[in-house]
Amino acid sequence: MLLPTAVQVVIPGGLPGDVQGLRAASRVVAGAVSRSLHPRSPRAHAVSSCVTHTITTELEKLLRCDVLIFQFPLWWFSLPAILKGWVDRVFAMGTIYGGGQWFDAGKLRGKRAMLSLTTGGSEPIFSEAGLFGPLEQLLLPIHYGILRFTGFDVLPPFVAWSAAHVGDEGRARYLEQYGQRLVSLGSTEPLRFLPLSEYDPVTFTRRLG
Repeated sequence: MLLPTAVQVVIPGGLPGDVQGLRAASRVVAGAVSRSLHPRSPRAHAVSSCVTHTITTELEKLLRCDVLIFQFPLWWFSLPAILKGWVDRVFAMGTIYGGGQWFDAGKLRGKRAMLSLTTGGSEPIFSEAGLFGPLEQLLLPIHYGILRFTGFDVLPPFVAWSAAHVGDEGRARYLEQYGQRLVSLGSTEPLRFLPLSEYDPVTFTRRLG
């Protein structure tokens, strides 16, 4: 896969300054920067027949993009509410998922997605021996339950550890590393998840033998 031509970067509004530099670095690759919608999502917005013009515009960006990037600070070990609200309202049933179209048969298959996040804690605390446990474990509901569920090939996350505490030199290094990640989006090996063929189509449990 060559360098993607359409990259959608979804950035929650009104966040701390530690993401501002990464926001600028994301423009290394041309794309659309989306302002998140209001986080509250009425039940009707979960289906594609009940979306507003604003949501339709966001859906069109999502369907056009080659790569989707969520840029955010890790918030209570997950997405900030306003970014989760964007997912709730834009990933509409019937348009983005449904009718047996999920995971490697998902409607967004062929596209790539990456989380780019900042943390308050340092890398060791997010390790197997660390107080918070492995970061990949914390991110699994996003990687697998949102992105892979809808068909994306999920790239390894970019993490700026303890971004508010590393100083100007540390943040400059993160920006350089992030720029390198962005220009290699098309060649980065995705995370590996089992394909649907490994599961029984009735019970959705792993096939034996």
